[in-house]
Amino acid sequence: MDTKLKEALEAKNPLIYAADDNGIEISYKGSVKNILSLVGTLMLSVSLESEIPLDSLLVDLTSSTTAALKEYEELKERKAGKN
Repeated sequence: MDTKLKEALEAKNPLIYAADDNGIEISYKGSVKNILSLVGTLMLSVSLESEIPLDSLLVDLTSSTTAALKEYEELKERKAGKN
């Protein structure tokens, strides 16, 4: 893992992260500003390590976030319909 990213992850508390062959999982509770800072640091590190342009990563992040929000809303609607 990139040294700067590791330092940033270790500096944030409370933070839990795990890396394996499938990727990295981050669980963090904090202010929106701190979370966005962490996401930005992660994206920059991934961009530098993988040589994927940062704007391409931003498009991927936006797409996956939109899909996750849609899935969450559908799940919420299904749960509301059952009650």
